[in-house]
Amino acid sequence: MFAEKIGVAQSTINSIVGKRQTKPGYEILNRIRFEYPNINIDWLLTGEGEMFLSNKPADQGQFGSEVERLLRQENEELRKDKSYLRNQVEFLTKLIEDKGLGKDKVMKGIAAATDEVTAFMTPQLQLSN
Repeated sequence: MFAEKIGVAQSTINSIVGKRQTKPGYEILNRIRFEYPNINIDWLLTGEGEMFLSNKPADQGQFGSEVERLLRQENEELRKDKSYLRNQVEFLTKLIEDKGLGKDKVMKGIAAATDEVTAFMTPQLQLSN
C-alpha cells in the first residue's frame, strides 16, 4: 500500500487525493522522493514536465550501484555475525547444561566478573582523565 510504503496513515493520503485536496507537506514529499526516486517531484508539485525522471544509467551514475553493493556487503557481514553469535549462544547453553549450572549461578558469575572488570578499569580510567 502506498501510504505504508512512505510511512504515513492512509487517512493522510485520502485527505490529499480525496475531496479535501490537502496539499502535501515537505515531509510527505520527501518520503515519496525517497521511496520513489524515479518520480519527478516538480511534476508532482506543479503537474508540469515528465512524471518520471530519466531511467538512463548515465543519469544515475555509479552512486546507486555502489550503495547497493555496500548494502549487500554489509548485509552479508551481518548474516555471518548473526550465525556466529547464534553458534556461541548454543555452545554456551550446552556448556551450562553439561556443567549442571543453573541460570541463577551463571548470572551471579557474570555479575561477579562485571564487578571485577569495573574494579580493574576504574583506576585505569581515572589515570586517562
